[in-house]
Amino acid sequence: DFFLPSEAFDLVFLKARIVVLCAKGFEIMDLHDFSSTTVPAFDDTRIPLAKRCEGARPMGMFRSNENEFLLCYDEFGLYVDKHGEPSRQNGTVEWEGTAERVALHAPYFMIFDTRFIEIRDLTTGRLV
Repeated sequence: DFFLPSEAFDLVFLKARIVVLCAKGFEIMDLHDFSSTTVPAFDDTRIPLAKRCEGARPMGMFRSNENEFLLCYDEFGLYVDKHGEPSRQNGTVEWEGTAERVALHAPYFMIFDTRFIEIRDLTTGRLV
């Protein structure tokens, strides 16, 4: 058994862990000992980005390469490393609309807005 003191929206299955998308962010749960870690992890220099992530709704998490994941929020995306720390200098990937759903069809991911669908390259975040 495990308990998260937050509303859960979805689950993402990794090789040895699960990611619970919840109101407080992306909670990575180890299935062996039920320990958890919240990502993204921020240092003191990234407080504005941390506040923006706290106010956004997590929508999905995709592996973009061997050492990096894309965290998809309703209004933007953020690349993080294996430790959950932001990994790219350019900050966030801004969506054209507001994501109602996200989906992966490698090497692309899709952002579903109520009016249109964005198709983006998974490794760069750029529109296709």
